[in-house]
Amino acid sequence: MLRKAASGVCVALALMFALPAHAIGNLVDVQVIDRSTGEALAPILHDGEWWIAGRPGARYPVVLANRIGARTLNVLNAIAGDTAAWKQRGYVLDPYGRMQVANWR
Repeated sequence: MLRKAASGVCVALALMFALPAHAIGNLVDVQVIDRSTGEALAPILHDGEWWIAGRPGARYPVVLANRIGARTLNVLNAIAGDTAAWKQRGYVLDPYGRMQVANWR
């Protein structure tokens, strides 16, 4: 179950949000927030991939919300786009838990 959760979240981040930021996945919702306005950034479809445009030097916390009744492992590797792996560090969310990750790459 954790492997499926980690893969699901990683795929969601790698695709950079195939749905509006408040309804990304079946397991975990992911939002990228503009710290200066507090608003969730909207995804943009470009060449068949979903992206989120940011500004150089701006800070964007990521909000994770577990949608299921089991713990999930969430790996944030949006820059490298690597597939999630068990050797990577991540964030474990309790069932229906929510957290904001302020310092990520």
